Amino acid sequence: RPPRSTLFPYTTLFRSNLNDYADGYKTTLSDSISNVQVTSNSGDEIALSYILTARDSYNGNSIKEQTFACTALLSKKTGSWHIVDMSAKKQGERIMSR
Repeated sequence: RPPRSTLFPYTTLFRSNLNDYADGYKTTLSDSISNVQVTSNSGDEIALSYILTARDSYNGNSIKEQTFACTALLSKKTGSWHIVDMSAKKQGERIMSR
C-alpha cells in the first residue's frame, strides 16, 4: 500500500485505487513527518524532502514501523499551491512488540 501522510494524504488518492488507499488505514496506529527541508524554492515552485514514519498493527500483538524518505514538488498557480509530484522510498522496517 502507499505510505500515508498527515501532510499530503490526498495526493495518493489519484495514484491508486480508492479502496486500496482506504484499506491501508485499517491497521494504522500513527504516522509522523520529520526532517522537513526545502530543497529548492523558485518563488512559485518549491521542492521538499521529509521523512515519513508509519506505525501499524501487525499480527494482532505487534507494531510494524516503516520509515520512508519522501519528496514533494509544489507549484503555485493563480494564488494557490498544488502538489505536482510526490515520491517515497522505503528506508527501513522493524517489528516491535506492544
